[in-house]
Amino acid sequence: MKNIFCETHTRNTPTLTFTLTDDATGAAVDLTDATVTFTAMSYGGDSPEISEACDPAVDPTTGVCSLTLSEADTAASGRYECELLIEWATAEKRATSKLGDLLITRTLTPAAEPEGE
Repeated sequence: MKNIFCETHTRNTPTLTFTLTDDATGAAVDLTDATVTFTAMSYGGDSPEISEACDPAVDPTTGVCSLTLSEADTAASGRYECELLIEWATAEKRATSKLGDLLITRTLTPAAEPEGE
């Protein structure tokens, strides 16, 4: 498990990229016909504050998927427990991968000085 640090600025929408591998063999997880969902829930929470679909890479056999968090996703600073849920359509198979923590901090970016002043 790894921790994910996300420092957000005004109108910042960070992209998260994951490479999924088999724990036993180290081989890439084939995401062909799979739906991958990223969820993040605050500690002590009872439902995810963030739930977004991950887009597989052009070649889904590489195990790579990514998602871009929206401004709404990163609006609240905090520490979240994260996981990926992988469900394959062609086989009645699913897997959950715990990712660790997502830490979202807010940094206020000072407004630019108006031109001519």
